[in-house]
Amino acid sequence: MMKCKILKVLLIEDNPDNATLIHEELNDACGNTMELVVEVKLLSGLKCIASGNIDIVLLDLSLPDSKGYNTFIRTRAFAPQLPIIVLSGNSDKSLAVKMIRAGAQDFLVKGQLDIEVLVRSMHYAVERQKAMNGLQSMLLIDRVTGLHNRRGLLIHAEQQIILSKREKRKFFVLLVDINNTKLINDTEGDLSLLETANILRKTIREPDIVGRIDSGDTYRSP
Repeated sequence: MMKCKILKVLLIEDNPDNATLIHEELNDACGNTMELVVEVKLLSGLKCIASGNIDIVLLDLSLPDSKGYNTFIRTRAFAPQLPIIVLSGNSDKSLAVKMIRAGAQDFLVKGQLDIEVLVRSMHYAVERQKAMNGLQSMLLIDRVTGLHNRRGLLIHAEQQIILSKREKRKFFVLLVDINNTKLINDTEGDLSLLETANILRKTIREPDIVGRIDSGDTYRSP
């Protein structure tokens, strides 16, 4: 019998009463099909996301180390691949629209929170994000090598710049130029690029990012 995947949920919420209530209601509604982790600050929440074991984020906007719209933007920039549901005490509809346009999967008001609505929203959010990630991957992958294309590299570079500034650390960029591929036919040229890509995959560390900038690409920000 196939085991159901446990949904790993990160709740970033500094109010202990709200966190306890959500934890108890999710536990009653979902039982052992859901695992909830609670962090009280944005920074500790981002560190939890970096562990790679989170499926969805429930995000309060008012935290000790971050307030309002900026809280969502920082989280979204750090983890664009994760679905984020905003939980807010603010019922302002214009704020909700702003969050959805910025990439939030849903915007729920705490005082009006219904656990069945929350659970349904979470499952829908995970599936929508999977579909979006799949489409995004198709747009960011080089067709010949399977590496990131120019757009994919620039997006990852922007994320690394944000992280390096926040954590006050450096990162390195290595450029490798492959010349004279036009001297062989298209098939052999593609094979040479693919073989180079395979060598690079085996050489880099797991956290490193590797991609291909095709000679026909234009050097503009996405």
